[in-house]
Amino acid sequence: MKKLTPILFITTLMLSCVPTRDITITNSWLNRERMKQRAYKNIYIIGLFNNTTVSTILEYEIAMEANSRRYTTHRNREEFPYIFDDFAKGKEMLLSKVKTLGCDAIFVTSLKDIHSETYYVSTSSVGVGVSGAYTPNGDYNNFDTYYTSYYAETSLSGYYQTDKHYFIESNLYDANTYELLWSVQSQSYNPTDIEKVSKDYTHELFDQLEKEKDFRGRKEPVKK
Repeated sequence: MKKLTPILFITTLMLSCVPTRDITITNSWLNRERMKQRAYKNIYIIGLFNNTTVSTILEYEIAMEANSRRYTTHRNREEFPYIFDDFAKGKEMLLSKVKTLGCDAIFVTSLKDIHSETYYVSTSSVGVGVSGAYTPNGDYNNFDTYYTSYYAETSLSGYYQTDKHYFIESNLYDANTYELLWSVQSQSYNPTDIEKVSKDYTHELFDQLEKEKDFRGRKEPVKK
């Protein structure tokens, strides 16, 4: 057993270092015919979230990842940080800005839905609602006895926890025709670090684009 200890220790250490995914792509669709017609090089990035901080961070991470892969990018929070009461007027001005910048594609990431589930987590070693063997003719036939016993057990110690499941969608549109070119659906479970999740998400997004092999437009590296 002593000889196995170092091996077990190393194995445990390696497993503990394996990164966990906070966000996962679940589905994607590509307009192959349209994407084959031209290369898209200049992208306008929009993050549509109720939380301004989240939108800003996500736009930044998408831009950084795209730039590292030789795309030109423009972030909405930097180029057009305005809110209009007249939605139609605001959209018209936004699209005008996109054209002024010479963008050929618009990349939009938005939060589509949130599912929440709240449950009780017991920190006591006593099982909830378990006081021994079940006897049909025993004390449980009396509501007062049953309720008192169950309440005592569930009140020992514990807390309520809420799990949140986020559904995110990213769409790429042609900046001239507004036609959908690429769509990706993703899920995030209980994200805690928005910056880490954003980095993981954007990296996985562009990896998906690479796998599709139809999303062209990366600038060729300059030959020395």
